[in-house]
Amino acid sequence: MTKICFLVTCYNRKEKTTHCIKSIIEQNPNLIPQFVLVDDGCTDGTSEAVEQIPNIDIHIIKSKGNLFYSGGMHVAIEYVKNNKIDCDYYALINDDVEFYAHSFERMVELPYKDSIRVGATDDGNGKMTYAGVKSCSKWRPSFKKVMSLKDIVYCDTFNANCVLIPAEVFKTLDNIDSHYVHGFGDFDYGLMARSKGINIIVTNFYVGKCLNNPVKGTWKDHSFSIRKRIKMKESPNGSPSKMWFYFTKKHFGIFSAIFTVVYQYVLFFLKKY
Repeated sequence: MTKICFLVTCYNRKEKTTHCIKSIIEQNPNLIPQFVLVDDGCTDGTSEAVEQIPNIDIHIIKSKGNLFYSGGMHVAIEYVKNNKIDCDYYALINDDVEFYAHSFERMVELPYKDSIRVGATDDGNGKMTYAGVKSCSKWRPSFKKVMSLKDIVYCDTFNANCVLIPAEVFKTLDNIDSHYVHGFGDFDYGLMARSKGINIIVTNFYVGKCLNNPVKGTWKDHSFSIRKRIKMKESPNGSPSKMWFYFTKKHFGIFSAIFTVVYQYVLFFLKKY
């Protein structure tokens, strides 16, 4: 039986986290799942609830709540590598995905042994929400989501809502860059894999339901004042210019990084965001 180590970061979504993990265990009977859960300062008893799931094999790492997504996944990957947790595959997942039955069994069966496999998600009604990501420009960060319900599609990077990595590939990859706090880490991780010649494919089926992040209540919500929106944008779980600059410079060069940060604020004040 195939053994998969699932890496997940959580923060105060007890019901979603426990439901997600239960569904993986119960709906993939031909797999041996193991979990590394980073509890990023939960106050709702998430870790305790997860530990009560029957037959669960889990390692829980507790932090003070300052890791966010990329930081949490960095800690999870570091833990796996330092403790030499040996599995056939390693999966990066978000706990807000409602996985469909046999999703990971189907991903394992795909005949692309040395490729990273991105699990596409929909809104529950067949409309794609997250998938693989294709780079549209060689000189600036321009991306589009890609997948096909007919054919396997190759891509350049991914949102790590559901990503399955073969063990031999995982061992060759560095950790998620510690410069990233919340966003960018998964995009960067995928681009770094491609730079090493590792193929990334997207499933030709939906692995689960995962809704797009809402605009309301975020820095893109025009009901807030400009001042508040800027503060929210530059917060760790917003879209901070510092992270954009670092990411763009790393992959597209210094001039592209400067242009990207300035252009974003032009669009911001024109209310194109």
